[in-house]
Amino acid sequence: MKFGFAIAAIALNLSAMSLASASEYPFKVTSEKSTQGTAIAAVNDGRFPVDLRLHLGSIAGEHAEPVKILIPAHTRLEVTVLPTAAEQTSAASAYQYNWSIGDPAAEQNAEALYRLPFADGKQYRISQAHGGPVITHNTPDSYYAVDIAMPRGADILAARAGVVTDTESQFGDGGKSEEFRKKANYVRILHDDGTWAEYFHLQKDSVTVQAGQRVEAGMKIGEAGTSGFSDGPHLHFSIQKNVSGRITSLPFRFFTPARGAFAAVAGEKIQADYTSLATAPVDPLAPDTGTATGNPAQDSDQAVGRAE
Repeated sequence: MKFGFAIAAIALNLSAMSLASASEYPFKVTSEKSTQGTAIAAVNDGRFPVDLRLHLGSIAGEHAEPVKILIPAHTRLEVTVLPTAAEQTSAASAYQYNWSIGDPAAEQNAEALYRLPFADGKQYRISQAHGGPVITHNTPDSYYAVDIAMPRGADILAARAGVVTDTESQFGDGGKSEEFRKKANYVRILHDDGTWAEYFHLQKDSVTVQAGQRVEAGMKIGEAGTSGFSDGPHLHFSIQKNVSGRITSLPFRFFTPARGAFAAVAGEKIQADYTSLATAPVDPLAPDTGTATGNPAQDSDQAVGRAE
């Protein structure tokens, strides 16, 4: 949870994001006086819808429900107008708001499957997954995340089609010190059902996609690294959505032609091979999913990184 304060009619802002800092997401609530009162507007300059809850306190009554509204991506929306009379009492003029990325009404498609996020012919070890020993995945946004030990520079591929919402690629190697928690390189991809995938700890300057770009399953998006809070080269992969204002990780299933659909298990080795499929795998909400790509090289399981 990221906390911040805005001095606008004594406003309090409580915003929630996941591994990337909330302060980096381009969303704000503004106030502007007019003859009718003070107009409260939400400005969302990002590529996620934003779930906003505005608490008007004594302005609306002690037990009033918050104003709940979904602010679409790239939208400025006037939420309400505080009457002039209410502004004259400082206690009554206080308002409070909290927000989170993502549409809370979104539902993960039950038929959605994810290709392995690395090249054909490669085999890597699951170093952390739900149901196994918990090393770092102990918060709601990471319970179902999967860590895949991969060598530095290994290609990272999109596991499912979607639109890139934001990326980071400027940071070098990290470590297990708190100073590295906000210094991970990543790609975040919004899926057609409103869920999104996070690909974290990428190599510096390796991201090959840009915000706003449509990607298909199997497209290269970056390379494995150890940026951020990490003890060695690996990929941190998770599927998330907004659940009641909190970023929450979701269970998901990988798919390979050899195994079908499966949930990753800590300690196992998994191999990508989609050469027998025209598309790998098919997203029910995106029937134009692209062809998987990858270099059918020999197994490379030399990485030992496992967290975060």
